[in-house]
Amino acid sequence: MEVGKGRKRLADALQLTLVGLFLATGSAAAQGTLSGTVTSQQTGQGLASVQVFISALDLGVLTQANGQYTIENVPAGTHEVSAQRLGYQTATIQATVSGGQTTLADFTLQEAALQLDAVIVTGTAGGSQRRALGNAVSQVTVDDLTALAPVSTPEEALAGRTPGVQLLPPSGAGAGSKIRIRGHSSMALSGDPIIYVDGVRLNDSRGAEDRNYNSPTLADFNPSDIESIEVIKGPAAATLYGTEASDGVIQIITKSGSVGAPVFEVSTEVGQNYWPNFPGYERLSWFPDPDRCPSVPCASADQLIGINMRTEDIQNGFGDAFQRGLIQRINVGVRGGTDLIRYSFGATQNREEGIVSWNNDERNSIRGNLQLTATENLNIQLSGGYFQNDYQPPEDLWAGNYGWGSRPQTYRDFGPTSRRGWRDGPPDSFHSERFTHNYVTKRSVWSLQTTLETSDWLTHRLVMGLDQLNLRESEWWGKEGHSRFHGTNGRIGAKDVRETDSPVYTVDFSGTANFRFNDGLLGSAFSYGAQFYNRQEIRTIAEGENFAVLALSTVGGAAVTQANETFLENTTLGWYVQEQLDWDNRFFLTGAVRFDDNSAFGTDFDLAVYPKVSAAWVLSEEAFWDVDWIDQLRLRGAWGQAGKQPDAFAATQLFEPVTGPGQQPILTPDSFGNPVLGPEKGSEIEVGFEGQAFEGRIALDFTYYNRKTNDAIVAKTVPPSVWPGAAGDFAGGTQFVNIGQISAWGTETALNIQAIREGPVRWDLDLAFTTQGNRIDDMGGIERIQVGRTRAHYEGHSIASQSDFKVVSAEFVNGVNGEVHNVMCDGGTGPTGVALGGPAVPCSEAPKVVWGKSDPTWLVNLSQTLTFFDNWRASVNIDAMGGHWMGHDYATARYTSHPTSQLVWLQDDPIQVAYLGVTRNGFGFAKAGFAKLREVALSYTIPGSLAERIGASSASIRVGARNVARLWIQQEKVFDEYMADPEMTRDQGGDYDFAGESGGGWPPIAQWTARLNVTF
Repeated sequence: MEVGKGRKRLADALQLTLVGLFLATGSAAAQGTLSGTVTSQQTGQGLASVQVFISALDLGVLTQANGQYTIENVPAGTHEVSAQRLGYQTATIQATVSGGQTTLADFTLQEAALQLDAVIVTGTAGGSQRRALGNAVSQVTVDDLTALAPVSTPEEALAGRTPGVQLLPPSGAGAGSKIRIRGHSSMALSGDPIIYVDGVRLNDSRGAEDRNYNSPTLADFNPSDIESIEVIKGPAAATLYGTEASDGVIQIITKSGSVGAPVFEVSTEVGQNYWPNFPGYERLSWFPDPDRCPSVPCASADQLIGINMRTEDIQNGFGDAFQRGLIQRINVGVRGGTDLIRYSFGATQNREEGIVSWNNDERNSIRGNLQLTATENLNIQLSGGYFQNDYQPPEDLWAGNYGWGSRPQTYRDFGPTSRRGWRDGPPDSFHSERFTHNYVTKRSVWSLQTTLETSDWLTHRLVMGLDQLNLRESEWWGKEGHSRFHGTNGRIGAKDVRETDSPVYTVDFSGTANFRFNDGLLGSAFSYGAQFYNRQEIRTIAEGENFAVLALSTVGGAAVTQANETFLENTTLGWYVQEQLDWDNRFFLTGAVRFDDNSAFGTDFDLAVYPKVSAAWVLSEEAFWDVDWIDQLRLRGAWGQAGKQPDAFAATQLFEPVTGPGQQPILTPDSFGNPVLGPEKGSEIEVGFEGQAFEGRIALDFTYYNRKTNDAIVAKTVPPSVWPGAAGDFAGGTQFVNIGQISAWGTETALNIQAIREGPVRWDLDLAFTTQGNRIDDMGGIERIQVGRTRAHYEGHSIASQSDFKVVSAEFVNGVNGEVHNVMCDGGTGPTGVALGGPAVPCSEAPKVVWGKSDPTWLVNLSQTLTFFDNWRASVNIDAMGGHWMGHDYATARYTSHPTSQLVWLQDDPIQVAYLGVTRNGFGFAKAGFAKLREVALSYTIPGSLAERIGASSASIRVGARNVARLWIQQEKVFDEYMADPEMTRDQGGDYDFAGESGGGWPPIAQWTARLNVTF
């Protein structure tokens, strides 16, 4: 190369470099920074996770925990900047940015119950704006809620605050709840909604592990990890979710990352579970004084001895059966990212002790969320979590000794084999050296979502995910040589191990094509999609009994062992199309249809088809609207169908291997299949409106719905003639058939009032009011189906009605106590002859009559928040419901199987004595209305100047309590017995699908907690 040419090239390169530096400097000088703080008008505090964006430039960030934000590289000039967050009205301002400088732009957001432009997860690609939906969808912003209220699980976040949603409460620390949306809709199937986490179907089955408690599932997900929860109610809303969605859908959206520097959040919480000892929680067990009442009936109450086993143990040096259980929770998280990649990671530890020493719950989890903007049109999101739980249930201590009744006659026997009056053995019988019971859960939930904007008008989304759940239950009774527990296990020792591996796979593909016609006035959104769900359950069981010594604790160490293995698989494949038309983004008309096939359908059953049509009209945006005091008004209506699949093997005839004649193995029918069995089909119409008035001071959301469940599944008796002779004395079986019909109806009202909006003291009220009812229209000619001990299905009455004989009169044979005669019962009335109020007839001729509904007919939740001087907030939450009855089966045992009530020894009430010979259930039916102070809390936001001293950007403290007080109980007593609590329930088997009966589950436990939250 020549020297002259080399120098020339070097000079050219230097010139290009200088030009580039000049242009870069000029470009930087033409750009500036936008910064500010977003605060709440109600509280004056900074708001986290607010989207601050310049739409025209496609620039935006999320605010930090203290409400601050910074948008860099903003071109100089005047721009329209918006701030948007769920639950608040969107604010927009004009900001002028100067090159090389920082421009301040603060926002103050007003809370808004009605957000028409909020995006709702609907099953279609990209979701849909609320304004377009013809059905009701409820949203809960969990992050705001946990800062204000003592909420530790997603279930508690939903309880009461969402109209139409009812929780059947847990028993003891760590136990789970059942969720019901719009009441019950089936006579034979579970009423559980289906649950999604970040678009992945959740294995939401929770074992009915014992008759009085159950293991939780949703509690795996810490509210600190959740952004929001959406509740899609009923078939009209859930058509696109198909065969299992008629009881509603719950969508959990976890926290995602944000553009900006890393933000660290740490929260720690301590507290206690404690025994509130409300009337009926802890009562006396009675028995005759042998020196004063040698024979029953006793002449007066002073001839009886009443024993409280807990106080007796304390007085005799055995300690207190109950304790104040320690609660410890800690959560750490970090969020941040760039325009290219955003991240959110966190870890949680939750340790909770119950009010008895052996009831413990320990949960540990890690979770993460990554969002990658691969190209301008391609977004990829990977979210996942690993959860580990060790749960030790409270067992039946309360049921055996305060519910059913103890063994008070032996309370003075303190020998080595004595129960000390405790029915199933004293509290130390449950200590780990003699008894252990653990549920160890390991769970992984992964979701991969890919969203591709193929063009300006076409968007596709693909979701693939897995919920891998492994549950291991282990129960061990050490050999003691004498009986301490109900049954023989305490004498000979036993070990049971049950392990379940249950993965759920999700593949969900959807697309939406958007078009505008007629100069943009007419819009079309055509959506299509397909979903594949596969659930498997592999269960292995190992059992052993009869240990040689107490120290042995493995199945292999038992003298007698047995094992079993089961496999279950269920698959759903569905696809849908939907067309949504809108006129000027104000009037919307939507039609859709879904097709489903499921492996549980009978071989002769065709595809399930679920259509839908809905309409919505934002009336307040019309040109003719001139009602100044109404800010927004939207009318809506929808009709749609969704299904409820039968159990996995309900359509298939199964056989069981047994030992036959000559000790030869044979097969005998185990269940009868039905080749034409299909899903129950819920068809629902709902209408409603949403309105906001007086500049957002009042917001009202109202819905009326009416639902029909057709092809309802009924367990019909199979004639004995189809059974082979090998069945012996067993005279028949059941076959699931689609022959029923059920009606349901109700209203849902949500009212938000900003009573005092400005000033040093501000006052907000939220009211959720629900009415609901159901009726069995057709049971295919079947007269009665028993449910549990106290309930039954009848045509013309509500699902699982409280039902049994009702004694109306009786007379003592002699004197004022003892034997009775002339016992008469309610003869029934009404179209089916089983309604209360019929003529008195001999009980031998009377029907079992319907005492009342087991589902509440009305539910109310009132939340009030007072804000003092911006930094202090006090909140109160009151729950109430009524219109239903409860069957307190545990209380009836005190009159019959475990006689410990006063009346059973005095026999001085003729009706009560008559019930002893007619039915035990009459002792336990009670009206179940109640009102409770569910939550109370006080929170304080530490001033920023103080938080900065520890390097924090924000900090807050919250002290709160749950299940604080009982404000009203409709019926406290039946005869002489307190009914412990109308919220108690029975968890065993299929009985737990329906409310209204308690076999002795623990009453709701009270707790208090203190929480410190710090953001760096």
